[in-house]
Amino acid sequence: DRRSYRCPGRSPNVETLFDELKRYVEFNPDDERALRLLHPLAQPHFPRIAEVFYDRILHHEEARKALEGGEGQVGRLKTTLVAWMELLLQGPWDEEYYEIRARIGRVHVRIALPQHYMFTAMTVVRLSLLNQLAKATPPDLLVAKSTSLHKILDLEPFKAKWESFGWNVREIDGHDFEQVIPALQEARANSSERPT
Repeated sequence: DRRSYRCPGRSPNVETLFDELKRYVEFNPDDERALRLLHPLAQPHFPRIAEVFYDRILHHEEARKALEGGEGQVGRLKTTLVAWMELLLQGPWDEEYYEIRARIGRVHVRIALPQHYMFTAMTVVRLSLLNQLAKATPPDLLVAKSTSLHKILDLEPFKAKWESFGWNVREIDGHDFEQVIPALQEARANSSERPT
């Protein structure tokens, strides 16, 4: 998703949605350094975090139903979660990173994993990583370094997130009436039970 922003007196600048989100939360090179410093502290704990993450999901019948394929699928998902944590803390935090996050979200939509399990299970990852950070960071630096982790964890692919809530999602530039009007007409004509 690329959008063009015009600044007075400057040539048009193309910024992706992910770039805009990073700019909005002020995700910067200091945050990237903080995440890369957290990586060697947290990496030995990735398998345990993945284990706890999926144990929590499997303890709830509705979430367990979405994970067809039994132990084999859960094992593959744990491996995927470990790889995701590697990318989370090492970067690069670019369009490919954002697309991988969106792809993971689309898988959760496809398998009909109830979103509240996914979002609350992510708390396991957040708290585990914060715990590792707290153990190795002087108190005067802890807030700044944990803020970097919060920023990157909260930069969600919004389309996949809303789809996981059961919405029919159409991405448009809300400042472009040539996109807004047809989108509103499409939403009104939507006969499915899914909101648009």
